[in-house]
Amino acid sequence: MKTGHFVPLIACKKGFSNNVSGHVQMPLHAMQLLADAGHEVHLITNPPTEDRPDLPDMLPNNITIHYVQDGRKRTKVVDGVGGKSTGISIRGFMKQLRQIKSIVKKHDFELFHAYGYGGTATLTAMLRFAGVRIPKVVTLYGLRDVNDAKDSIFRNMWSSLTLVSPTTYVAQLCAQSKLEAITIRHGSIRDFVNELGDAPIRPSRRVLFWRDPTLENGADICVEAFNTLAPKYPEVTFEMAIRPHWNEIDGIATLEAEHENVHIHKFPYQDGVTLADLVTGSCIIALPFRKHSIHPQLAIAESLSAGVPVITSDLCSAPELVQDGKTGRVVPVGDVQATTDAIDQLLADPDGTKAMGVDASETMKNEWGWDHYVEEITKVYEMVVSP
Repeated sequence: MKTGHFVPLIACKKGFSNNVSGHVQMPLHAMQLLADAGHEVHLITNPPTEDRPDLPDMLPNNITIHYVQDGRKRTKVVDGVGGKSTGISIRGFMKQLRQIKSIVKKHDFELFHAYGYGGTATLTAMLRFAGVRIPKVVTLYGLRDVNDAKDSIFRNMWSSLTLVSPTTYVAQLCAQSKLEAITIRHGSIRDFVNELGDAPIRPSRRVLFWRDPTLENGADICVEAFNTLAPKYPEVTFEMAIRPHWNEIDGIATLEAEHENVHIHKFPYQDGVTLADLVTGSCIIALPFRKHSIHPQLAIAESLSAGVPVITSDLCSAPELVQDGKTGRVVPVGDVQATTDAIDQLLADPDGTKAMGVDASETMKNEWGWDHYVEEITKVYEMVVSP
């Protein structure tokens, strides 16, 4: 099948070609699998810019790429700050629609598949008014609750689309707007065990937080929990693998200075430290999010797949990934004491925690993976192309 796939802005900051966001990783991997299975795959995206000059290393080499105008106004990325959308450029948006229409017509696509969030779904729906008549599929990685009349109007336009969601959570949000979404689960992209290569997993009594050190990711919760538990468990190391961030929380440097068994690893990591080694060798991973950027949240999925139990917040799609008491613990959002207690309880039961890690790996293998993705998404394609 000949298909066009739209992913907004896959280009990244210089030096970050191997560290792109999940909303870029997942569609690129999906396209790779489809191309490998014999589909003729065309990627439509926004071109690299001065502040985002690099393309992802994982960009498939057996697809065709087309560049179109970005219809959004965006701030430039300077020293890691910026890159955010500040609204729509009407002129740029109309040009984007015309360019997509031209590509679809020139290459005679049978189907158009877009990946992203609500704005991407609305853009895809508006292609119909631009004269793009082929069936349209949108994979939604997130969706905010309907909170104003504008959201309702836009979502009324989505009735012409076939919606796909990797999580039940987003499918349920669609249902609240009287829209049906087909749930097709898939796995994460990064395989930490495979990244180790010939190096063995080195188990350690390590509790790890690995994300940008922000309030949204719950870094402050881990700082408080680690500060409480480090003296109680001197044989355990409490570690944070973080990237420099413009909105980093306070207290991380102080935490490391006050406890000999607290270690902070800042990207790019030094002394041969790798994230694969840190994750696979941990006994617990703490990710007490206050906000998810994508569903499923890849950091949770990747940690579980590596065979490590995860402590995370009872937030959005997280309970679909973490089975409380079986593959990790689910705690109330923003609850420092509950997070601390959960880490404490798992550290006090090493054998039970190890069993949780085994269950985590098996559950992710059996319930979240890419083995059947091509088969399932192809059925969707066939359904909409030949209803």
